[in-house]
Amino acid sequence: MANYWLICFPLPRTVIRKIDVIYRSFLWSGIVSMSRKSPVAWTNVCKHVKEGGLGVVDLLTWNKCYMLKLLWNICNKSGNLWVKWVHTYYLEKTNIMDVKPKVNSTWIMRGILEQVGFIGPNVAVWNTMRAKGKIRMKSIYNILKPGADKSWHRLMKNNLARPRAIIILWLACHMKLATKSRLVIFDLMTNSECGLCNKEETIQYMFFECEEIKNIWSRILQRIQVNHTPKIWDEEIAPAETIYGAWNFRNGVCFGKIMDREIAVQDIISRLFLEGGLVRFLSHILLD
Repeated sequence: MANYWLICFPLPRTVIRKIDVIYRSFLWSGIVSMSRKSPVAWTNVCKHVKEGGLGVVDLLTWNKCYMLKLLWNICNKSGNLWVKWVHTYYLEKTNIMDVKPKVNSTWIMRGILEQVGFIGPNVAVWNTMRAKGKIRMKSIYNILKPGADKSWHRLMKNNLARPRAIIILWLACHMKLATKSRLVIFDLMTNSECGLCNKEETIQYMFFECEEIKNIWSRILQRIQVNHTPKIWDEEIAPAETIYGAWNFRNGVCFGKIMDREIAVQDIISRLFLEGGLVRFLSHILLD
């Protein structure tokens, strides 16, 4: 139903924000109402996977895309009854590009006319689509919502790991995992020492410098016959299942459980081979 209204009308920002709140709450909690702060800003969640997002459609941008499509239909005089009505009773043989919103204009027409400003800086794209006789919504969406690729985006695409493991990896890439150093910043803890080795627990330290986790890395890579030493987070990001397993191992230690590193290693290895192609995916990422 929401998608239908987005296609037909310029929705008020307050309405779109309320829909976003429902989506955001469901993503992070599984319910439609949540009061706590989200780990990652919704604007980042709505970015393309290559840009570090989850590929969730940004409703405000999507609504603008469809208002541009309505403008396109009017410009090209598509044969539907509504377009004929606009040309007959509203434009009266005037080019819509020259029309300014009137005081008594309907909110739908004002929403459509506001999109004329998009065409100026993107006139080449607009004219190309008009010449081909087809509007490309994906191209318009990407123009309205530009962004830069993240160095780690290839790990998210076609990843065969479990969804929960991919989400933990994604949070780690954004430096949003609830490490002790982050919890201290938000006054949720007073001690930022790593529960495994008593050094300051940051994401970089925990996954690449902590001796306990480095031993897990070593065992995993040895088992899948990959000669590789993880170094820096931004340059050599780890695959999802290993990150997820290491994070679970850390959580167990921090919350007082008796954790066996060998069991953690075997669990990760079992998961890697259980997923079949995940080992090939892992080897390709690390050796590329």
